[in-house]
Amino acid sequence: MSGIFGFSLAEPGASVAPEDLHAMARPLLASGAAIAGSFVEGSAAGGVASAVGQTSGSARIPTPQGAIAAAFSGALYREGPWRQPGEDGPALTARIIELYLEHGESFPERLRGEFVIGIWDGRDRSFLLVTDRFRIHPLFYHADRSKLLFGSRMSSLLAHPGMPPPTILPEAVVDLVTSSAIPTPKTIYRGIRKLPPGHRLRYRGGEVSVEPYWDLVFEPDRGASERALAARLREILEDTVSVQLEREGDPGRVGTYLSGGVDSSTVTGILARRAGRPIKSFSIGFAEQDFNEIRFARIAAHAFRVEHHEHFVTPAEVLEALPVLLAAFDEPFANASAVPAYFCAKLAREHGVDRLFAGDGGDELFAGNERYAVQRLFDDYFRIPTFVRTGVLEPLVAAMDRRTGVFGRARKYIQRANTPYPQRLDMYGFLEEIPMDALFAGEFLEELGGSYDPGSAGHAHYRRARAGTELD
Repeated sequence: MSGIFGFSLAEPGASVAPEDLHAMARPLLASGAAIAGSFVEGSAAGGVASAVGQTSGSARIPTPQGAIAAAFSGALYREGPWRQPGEDGPALTARIIELYLEHGESFPERLRGEFVIGIWDGRDRSFLLVTDRFRIHPLFYHADRSKLLFGSRMSSLLAHPGMPPPTILPEAVVDLVTSSAIPTPKTIYRGIRKLPPGHRLRYRGGEVSVEPYWDLVFEPDRGASERALAARLREILEDTVSVQLEREGDPGRVGTYLSGGVDSSTVTGILARRAGRPIKSFSIGFAEQDFNEIRFARIAAHAFRVEHHEHFVTPAEVLEALPVLLAAFDEPFANASAVPAYFCAKLAREHGVDRLFAGDGGDELFAGNERYAVQRLFDDYFRIPTFVRTGVLEPLVAAMDRRTGVFGRARKYIQRANTPYPQRLDMYGFLEEIPMDALFAGEFLEELGGSYDPGSAGHAHYRRARAGTELD
């Protein structure tokens, strides 16, 4: 795994121990990466580990007020007016420093790509951390009055001798049980955070600030026709696939993770047309028909005339792979999709493919899941005049003491319809059926401290969203 790592000490003149930086590098080196660069400047140190063929690096540029040093991991797509063709590694990192010197903290807005960046600014003794717009690569940090620790792997932070002993965050345990994952910015540990997508962190003199530099906008362009919007969407999809294909260089080393859904089928179709040669697609199947969707993948593979490969995963293989998957995660992650993703990557590597294109998020963007269609049924309830709803229907249904049958279903329908957004979207959750005191021990609930709503993070995103409709 590639990534960055390092630390910044708040006290002026504090000495940096190089062995502390080496300790933070080991978790990345253990995954097969190699050191691509490092720096020690003043009371800060940083480094980058990179896999073969990646463009990561470190660089340093002196100024009269103090040196600027940076560690960069990831990739920038296509050359811009400030970047020369073929520039990568230390040269590209130096260009990023120049961009920072010219534009300050707003420089990430001019980058297109996937990256994590750490920049030490000797002019004001501050450290800047940046994630790309979608945070393709993770970035963890710990900040207190005396230091900032950061790394692409949580284990890099835990390897630093100044990291306080980790303790479990109770709220993260509840998140994991209810959602199978721990939402950003939390992690499983107190004191360690994930830097969100499209954010920058500034650490100076023991003070830390985190703010977004980019966010999604869902406000519709009401002046555009449906045909024009569809054409623009297609243009964006085509360009995105083309950029990734150009980055790889050799179409023979590229394939697709084809599930047969709209997302992966769209990506496969575009790539098959753009590659200029037959491409390979890979699908994972299961003997259990309730989980097996490989027939849809076969339909898409036939339609796009790709070289299709399949593997049916057995229970024994899943058990054998679990230690590998657990070692790859820095914290508990219970999304079952990790299993087919692992076996698909393994299958692709066996057939000479280094990079898999996949599709994700289409159901969320275009309301493809049934839960979004159901919301329209609840919204239709409010087409009934208010006096009929509150004066006739709701009192009548409430008076019928029946939990099943027509009145039971009507009661549940009215209850959900009257629940406002975004809480209504949570009504399919685990805790809607089982109360927390039936799931967790009393001492755990005491440590949790009163009531905790695991939907609060999602609700906060909902309230901040720049959108014109509830569906968006």
